[in-house]
Amino acid sequence: MTTAVLSETAITTSDPPQQTLSTNRDLVFSPSPEFAALVREVSKLTALEYNWDFDGGVGVAHAAAQASFEALRIGVEFGLHAHVMPLGDGSLLAEWHHGDRLLQIEWSEAGVGEFNVAVSHELQIEGPLPRDASVLFMSLLERSRPL
Repeated sequence: MTTAVLSETAITTSDPPQQTLSTNRDLVFSPSPEFAALVREVSKLTALEYNWDFDGGVGVAHAAAQASFEALRIGVEFGLHAHVMPLGDGSLLAEWHHGDRLLQIEWSEAGVGEFNVAVSHELQIEGPLPRDASVLFMSLLERSRPL
């Protein structure tokens, strides 16, 4: 079983190779295998070398990685698979697809989240990430629910 420890200075998973990200919390939990895999993937993105994209790109900032964990966990709880991508400026983009709907959340280098939801490739709504991101996942899954 994978365990993760969020301490004042790091998030560490017990799966080899051990993955660590800095945090500002103190919590011990046993994440689902899907969430643990996302934590490992995001951890790798923070370690990208300078110019990884041949355009001066830097790895994902720790603040962006930290800020992403809650939404990534919620997505897993809703049974949705996230695609996470680094952006060359240190920010992180996550996407979730469901049918013809797409939810994207981007966390800036400073950890500030912005979202957008598209239906059939047409933007429906965008804005700052709400405190309770689960409302975004509910709207993604409920076709009859207006955006």
